[in-house]
Amino acid sequence: MKKYIKLINGALLVSIFMLNACKLEPQIDPNSPSIDGFKNPTKGQVQNVITGTIGNLRTNLAFWIDPINVIGREYIRYTPSEPRWTSELLGAGGGGLDNNSFYTNGGYNASYNNIRNTNILIEGTTASTSLSAEEKKAALGFAKTFQALEFLRLAMHQWDGGLRLDVKDVDKVKAGVPFESKEKALELCSTLLNESAADLDAAGANLGGFKLPAGFAGLNTSAGFKKFNRALAARVFAYRGDWANAQSALAASFMNDAGATMKTGAYINYSTASGDALNPLFLVINAAGELRGADSTWIGLSEMMDSRLMKAKRRTTDAPAGNSGLKVRYDAQIYTSNQDPIAIIRREELLLLDAEVKANIGSLSDAATAINVVRVAAGASPYALPAGATKDDVITQILKERRLSLFGEGHRWIDMRRYGRLNQITVFRAGEIVHTKFPRPLFEK
Repeated sequence: MKKYIKLINGALLVSIFMLNACKLEPQIDPNSPSIDGFKNPTKGQVQNVITGTIGNLRTNLAFWIDPINVIGREYIRYTPSEPRWTSELLGAGGGGLDNNSFYTNGGYNASYNNIRNTNILIEGTTASTSLSAEEKKAALGFAKTFQALEFLRLAMHQWDGGLRLDVKDVDKVKAGVPFESKEKALELCSTLLNESAADLDAAGANLGGFKLPAGFAGLNTSAGFKKFNRALAARVFAYRGDWANAQSALAASFMNDAGATMKTGAYINYSTASGDALNPLFLVINAAGELRGADSTWIGLSEMMDSRLMKAKRRTTDAPAGNSGLKVRYDAQIYTSNQDPIAIIRREELLLLDAEVKANIGSLSDAATAINVVRVAAGASPYALPAGATKDDVITQILKERRLSLFGEGHRWIDMRRYGRLNQITVFRAGEIVHTKFPRPLFEK
């Protein structure tokens, strides 16, 4: 079922995709609901919006991950019906990105849809007379955390192109809300995450009784969801270069939980159950048509015993990517089945953020120790800090480890850009450029 509400300039729609086990309460019309219908929500109606917000993220996740991975040369995306994967997104011939394309509008619209969902949730929950104080705090903690996640995605998408932040009042947006800087956007993300952490502290033990999908196993209590919140906060603080607060956030996350593995974290889950969704980033290897081909230079980044290299498989036959002049020698296989979950954030990233924090505050030996937690777990030999190593040397190593550990998860382009190293990304063909950002969508001009 879907709920639609008109938003910015008529161009964006709020789409609440219900996970298949969920039903809307009778008093909410699934065919033509309105914002007015959520002014005094019941607990069941709040649960619907929580479920729908996660469902909306799940439905549109590939709009984010695939284009970012292609621009960052993590892999080649090829589909016979869409040549823009190997032309525009790879900057072939020095060409730019289209401001009215699937790769520009898809992620942008999806995030603003969810921001609108969470604004409705915040407004309705705050005004509700049927929710307990703890239920209100749990719903607010969820809403602000997910709103921060969506604003963070938009900031990474638009970079120095600016984005709208004050979008609570639809009429105000239509009148012309200004576009603000990525610095303001990241500041807003920090504020939202800190506010929601405080909300979760007051939400009781069981997240107000609200249910989260299987991908949040272990993080579905108030304390657990706060650890997810702090993990996202650590990412935001690192992107802002606020190393002290990043360090504090990491300490409050699930990074050091007993029994945690590299995969411990929050995920979007999929299944083959009737009416459910399949992982949109999974493709079978050795296919002749639809391809996600790993950049061959990635294979040489580490020793062959490094288990992270298993995310790329040598094809039995090299495959041409249409008429692009590109050939695929390795298939990217981040996911081995169409039911594999996709990470929102996980411990391996947090450990490397920890290394990044320590490098940036000058604790280079501690940074090397943090790097080696990840390397040893992958079966690679420990990294030895060279004599006379500088901060930049260690950051170079961390970026290499992030490329290996987070391959195909949408980080490399962002990482290289925030360190001013996009010029170090090796292009596939002469004349290609590495884009610095996505254009502002045409409908926002």
